[in-house]
Amino acid sequence: MGLTTALKLREIGYEVHVFAKIVAGDGPCALPGSVCSDDIVSSGAGAIWEYPPYKVEPAAAAKRWALDSLDYFQALAERGSEETGVHLRRTHVLSRQREDPEDLEEMRTVLPHYHEYPPADLPAHVGKHLTAGYAFEAPVVWMPKYLAYLRASCRKAEVHLHQGVHLPPSILRDGSGLLRLLRAWLPGGSPEFPLVINCLGLANREISQDAAMTPVRRQRLSGSE
Repeated sequence: MGLTTALKLREIGYEVHVFAKIVAGDGPCALPGSVCSDDIVSSGAGAIWEYPPYKVEPAAAAKRWALDSLDYFQALAERGSEETGVHLRRTHVLSRQREDPEDLEEMRTVLPHYHEYPPADLPAHVGKHLTAGYAFEAPVVWMPKYLAYLRASCRKAEVHLHQGVHLPPSILRDGSGLLRLLRAWLPGGSPEFPLVINCLGLANREISQDAAMTPVRRQRLSGSE
């Protein structure tokens, strides 16, 4: 999230500084159980594009963002997965309940190569009580490769990356203290920051002391084809 935000802001003309304990994309991360040198959530994320977005609010805006990102990831897949880490894969979604009728109508329109399974075609061996299923072509992102691509893109766009920044708990509640800390990391000057964007994600649980921050999906299964 941080590198993407930085890159998009740079593209519209902002001078951008990224402050992080660890800047993503600087080390390999293989399958679960291996050592991830990034040691950050994004490196091990199961990044599969979906629609409608799962438990994201506000729902209408989340749908718009999802469709915007679909074009972006499709373009990266066409550019080449060896460079970007993005693949297009046939994705199958099985459920015990049908989608909302309005969402279902949208899905039929916007999802690439959409196919809805008749109830008789649902695989009984996968699980009992399945009532709905559909398939479509979705971007699937191999995060270590994609993060390295993002980091290289930020460097090429002259985004300033500052690694090793430690934010003490509660610092985000003190705006002036945060700005003093960030300026201290900049050599030879103290520029103004008209905009500070919090991209900490789950780390806000500690840094912002926000106990409501919890993962929504906690399990990922990786396998070979």
